[in-house]
Amino acid sequence: MQIAFSTNVAGDDVRPFRTAISPVMEYSDGSLQFAFDDITKRQVDQFLADLFESGLTIAKTAISIYRYDNDDWLSPPSEWVGAIVRGGDVIPVSEHNIFNPVLPLPCHGVVPNDAPIHVEELPFGQSVATDSTHLFHKQMLDLLASHDEFRQSPVYFRGQKLHDWNRILAKKFSCLDREFMFTYSCRACGSSGLADYGIPFGRKEEGSWVRTDIQGIGHLESEHPCLVSPDVAQALVRKLQFSGWLAPIVDRQSPLANRVLEVLSRLRHIRQTQDHPDSVN
Repeated sequence: MQIAFSTNVAGDDVRPFRTAISPVMEYSDGSLQFAFDDITKRQVDQFLADLFESGLTIAKTAISIYRYDNDDWLSPPSEWVGAIVRGGDVIPVSEHNIFNPVLPLPCHGVVPNDAPIHVEELPFGQSVATDSTHLFHKQMLDLLASHDEFRQSPVYFRGQKLHDWNRILAKKFSCLDREFMFTYSCRACGSSGLADYGIPFGRKEEGSWVRTDIQGIGHLESEHPCLVSPDVAQALVRKLQFSGWLAPIVDRQSPLANRVLEVLSRLRHIRQTQDHPDSVN
């Protein structure tokens, strides 16, 4: 498995920095994107050293599994300890739902997992997403239920219950490692949230399972995604040709995770020097 890394930088004059490492993208606002297809390369360390000395501002950072798609689950790397199941297209929810917490418009809020959810469009395919949760078709729910027990929560469209669609009410457990995440402010509603940089990291759990993350991510850390074990993710691809997104959860104890954490720690240190230059020696 290979992890790619990119970051955007901005500043009053980025030209001196550009001579060391060439950017892959230049934006209309003058900011630059630098990208590396392998986070373990020495070139990344040189880039971080140059960035520390430059005084430029880090605008955005992202990591990703290099050239990943769902078919990789047919023969997954040993570092993959599970997957976050993410739906395909996004459909709107009704304003008449019970939201907790309630968010400023246009985001409405989060519909608790144990409450029925009312949607404004008919779901389609195997799974769809809303602003804060995912809906699953019966065919997919049946496959998941063959691996683990969970309850289901109903979906309504224009007051009518959709018998082939439900949400998952699975057992909750702590898997995702928040040390590999960052806080953000939603551009639409202004609420704070928590997200990964592109790859979730977490701890290994034995057996075959379907779970819900207990800690919460997204808006106000109140969204609880569906997590599945590697064999369940493999079955979704092999038996259903799952068309959504199975985001691999990478083992927190793996050497690659340690390298990612090292890079993220150095970036945080650089940000600290930018925000409080007199507090860092």
